[in-house]
Amino acid sequence: MSESLIKISKDRILRTGAVISFALLVWILGTSANLRGIGEAAIQDSQDASAVYKRVYNGWKWWHVYCARCHGEHALGSPLAPNLREPLLPHEEFLRVARDGAPEKGMPAWNQLLDDEQITDIYVYVRARSENVLPPGRPDEIGPNGGAWIPPADWPETQTGAAPEKAQTAAVPSPHPKASETASSSRVYVSNEASGDVTVIDAGTDSVLTTIPVGKRPRGIQVSPEGKIVYVTNKASQTVSVIDTETNKVTATLAVGGRPRAAASMPNGSRAYVMSETLWTLSVVDTQNHRLTHRIKQEGDNVRVMGVAVAPDGKRVYVTTVDGGRVFVIDTSTHEVIASFEVGKRPRGIAITPDGKKLYTANGPSDDVSVVEVETLQVVARIKVGERPWGVAIVP
Repeated sequence: MSESLIKISKDRILRTGAVISFALLVWILGTSANLRGIGEAAIQDSQDASAVYKRVYNGWKWWHVYCARCHGEHALGSPLAPNLREPLLPHEEFLRVARDGAPEKGMPAWNQLLDDEQITDIYVYVRARSENVLPPGRPDEIGPNGGAWIPPADWPETQTGAAPEKAQTAAVPSPHPKASETASSSRVYVSNEASGDVTVIDAGTDSVLTTIPVGKRPRGIQVSPEGKIVYVTNKASQTVSVIDTETNKVTATLAVGGRPRAAASMPNGSRAYVMSETLWTLSVVDTQNHRLTHRIKQEGDNVRVMGVAVAPDGKRVYVTTVDGGRVFVIDTSTHEVIASFEVGKRPRGIAITPDGKKLYTANGPSDDVSVVEVETLQVVARIKVGERPWGVAIVP
């Protein structure tokens, strides 16, 4: 393409983005003006600074998950969506627009993903930015000495005394219960081996929320029991990427070596176990501090490992080895291999029933699944399945 054609294309894109931004801004200005007479919105008694901070922090969190990709990181707008900081819609209208969306302008309805409490959190966050009481950045990192932000004593204004007009049209409800702090809709995290990243999908709308760069050739992926952390094993870079599900950003990268393939978490989420294929090494990760605490290696067994599963009571970890056709048992209190047993040819996937009584392995070359009685570590059945089974999962 010639330089003149490239310049024309760029000019058209910029003009189109400007028109969209101007049209959306006019729409919000008009809507806001038409609704100034809808009456006072009650300001709840959430003057406690910790309650206000909690709303603003949660609003920042929801904003970066759902809103920032169109409206910008700081609500200042982009070619896709308008500036939301000046002027700010009244609370009730903000709720209505967020709930219903604006399909004709490309804005989806968020009522399937966010409830009114969460939308109000977003509103309070944007209001804090709009009124310049909240600086840019994470609210838990921009306060004194890098700590939590402290709301001004007189913000938001109450109905006592002569409150400004903005205070009369903005409701700040009481803090919502802890159950509302989690997302309304599940998210799906997909590791993409060739592109070296993780795609995040909203299960409610089946739409892509974001893509997160990780390491080279990511394969295994494990979500912590409480849903706050995603661990991704990067085979080529021999690392584990730690993703914070609140921000969808990589917060740590752990070097484990040996082409890590699979990961599993303790039921209480305190530790994660990462299996490195070529080293017969199980790396133990402290999930609170995101650091390696132990490396468990089976000496004298130069075999490749494929699958890892943690017992429901958290007392044992089970590892499959494709070269030896065995499962190794690790005591989580001592970090030592305490037993091993044969299951079938080249076992890969492994899973344990919720009651912890049976264990299943998928054995590729023999086209079957081994059923193991955990108490005795004996194979009690071999079930023929399809060709070259790889993974196995159990429905509670």
